[in-house]
Amino acid sequence: MSNLREGVINVELTLSKIKTYKKLNQPKYRHQLDLALAEGINSVENIIRFCPEAIREVYCDEANQQIIQRISSLTKLNKYPFYYVSRDKIDRISKNTGGVLVIFKVTKLQTKMAQRLDDMIVQPLQNKTVLVLYNISDPGNLGTIIRAAAAFGVNKIFLTSNSVDEFNPKVIRASAGTIFFMPIIRCEINPLIKSLQTSNYCILAAALNSKATKLNKADLQYQKTAFIFGSEAHGLPINILNNVNKIIYIPIQQSVESLNLAGSVYAILSLKQFLTFNS
Repeated sequence: MSNLREGVINVELTLSKIKTYKKLNQPKYRHQLDLALAEGINSVENIIRFCPEAIREVYCDEANQQIIQRISSLTKLNKYPFYYVSRDKIDRISKNTGGVLVIFKVTKLQTKMAQRLDDMIVQPLQNKTVLVLYNISDPGNLGTIIRAAAAFGVNKIFLTSNSVDEFNPKVIRASAGTIFFMPIIRCEINPLIKSLQTSNYCILAAALNSKATKLNKADLQYQKTAFIFGSEAHGLPINILNNVNKIIYIPIQQSVESLNLAGSVYAILSLKQFLTFNS
């Protein structure tokens, strides 16, 4: 076998492996096998940069020289297998890879996330912003939110236990791989709110409510801020709204019923960052 860091030409991606890796689109098999997949050039580049120790295998379309060059330049110093295979075999695992696919160990990635969170805790930060996502069900929404959180300087994301699996391939793809450097913590909502209150966070819930303040009228400038968002279908229950510091909503044109969840998160985080940079 040739040097794995340089790729293995035309290695056989066996039917058994294809069947196994195709199952990773389902959460129960991701949990059983402790494996997940990352698709597309952005996701693959980010896991190689930020968490290479979690990678089990990299598969790349043997006919796509541009992708091969981009991935090869990142894999030179790593020892995980990097295989060149036919595109049709990759497509049998998933149709959304763009010709490049990573299989990674979930627990190793979670360990890296926890380590990154520990490093963050010991670093003094002037302003801390966290997101709390309550029972989020749509993987595309979650991935887009993770990407927005990374873009606007969110320090960590809390995801309630009933939310969609963050290692769903659609989540990873929609996050453009930013999930690989964003600390994400699974938790229960009530103990989390108590912990945030004890840690002197100002907790702002996004909801349409008689007590809600328009976003443009709300004070978002706090040293520690926690934004809570519920699912599009059900929003946030009253027991959560009764335990936050403020409720805010985004005023929109009457001809539009509502923004989707990711759009709402983007609007609020972008305004907070704008105010922070211009304060």
